[in-house]
Amino acid sequence: MEFLVGEIASFNMPESMVSELLNEVYVGEKYVETEVAKEMFKYNEIKKRGIVICAVEKQSFSLAGVVVFVPYESPASKLAKENESEMHLLCVNKNYRNKGIGKILIKSVVDIAIKNGNTKIILWTQKIMKAAQNLYEKEEFTHINNIIKNNREFLVYEKQLNA
Repeated sequence: MEFLVGEIASFNMPESMVSELLNEVYVGEKYVETEVAKEMFKYNEIKKRGIVICAVEKQSFSLAGVVVFVPYESPASKLAKENESEMHLLCVNKNYRNKGIGKILIKSVVDIAIKNGNTKIILWTQKIMKAAQNLYEKEEFTHINNIIKNNREFLVYEKQLNA
């Protein structure tokens, strides 16, 4: 299986597919409440965060995964400082899990961050998202802190970059 990675516009597919995938994974797997997701996963809200990167399966042209690169300057950036960035909403379609999509999407974010001169990428993930934590640690992110947001505990990770 081969995957293409880029911004959704480069694939000429409906932006609504990103929202659908995020809802399918985050709401369907009970990481986010339906009411919260209605606003949070509208594509216009997602793209305000930063650069929306998609992984598409080459043969079927199916959306396999998505992630958002969030620059420090973005209003959505919560923890990054100057010369740092954040990674938001990493999401892999359940039909494409364990095929390296998460790793490909993370690499895309790292590449953009380095190109932008960032020295660090920060992310946070829910405590119950063990598979995500394992992936981040394999990709050399370090758990640095925990925070509480919306009555949920999140683990904060960072990755130092050689910009």
